[in-house]
Amino acid sequence: MPILQNKLVWKSIEALHDEAIGTMPDVGKDVGIIKSRPAIISNNKSANDLTSKKSEQNISARFDPLVNAPDENKKDTSSLKIPKVLGWAGLIPFALATVGIHSEIDALVQHGFFGGTTYGAMILGFLGAVHWGLTMQNDRSPLWYIWSITPTLLGFCVLLIPHVEMRIFALLPLFGFAWLVDRRAANEGLIPNWYMRLRSILTAGALICLSVMLLAYLF
Repeated sequence: MPILQNKLVWKSIEALHDEAIGTMPDVGKDVGIIKSRPAIISNNKSANDLTSKKSEQNISARFDPLVNAPDENKKDTSSLKIPKVLGWAGLIPFALATVGIHSEIDALVQHGFFGGTTYGAMILGFLGAVHWGLTMQNDRSPLWYIWSITPTLLGFCVLLIPHVEMRIFALLPLFGFAWLVDRRAANEGLIPNWYMRLRSILTAGALICLSVMLLAYLF
């Protein structure tokens, strides 16, 4: 009996041993799965963090005025084509008046003198009106309203002069003085730089035409 009992005990121990060995691979697999889960969780966390950072950047770019602020140095050149073309076209009446004066046709000469000086007085008023519009849009001194109508009044006074040569004599310094006022306004940042550059070129063209008219009248 003791021998039989010992055999039963050993068989039970061997059975338990075999069962333990048989279950070890599954345990290893479970352990491997458990070990792989932190890596998966870590990868998911990294992806979520990256997505969150991108979302924060998009939101900040949408609502932060400094991110999407336009570069003041980069101007849309296409939007400046119209004022430049119209500005150069404004010299055409001066050029036609100058050509008419040198045509040796009495009617064209008279129209050239009176038309050129009348147009010059109108342009002088336009140059002052620019400051009226800018003063309404910006916080500028009310004195600019006074200046904005001054060239118009002076141009009207020029038209009251009966002699065309005296009209030209009056327009030449008035155009120069108006340019000096705009130059000061540009230095103070009250008018755009592109306008001042265009203004300088067009003023030079107008002064040349008026000077040629005056020389044609005197000589």
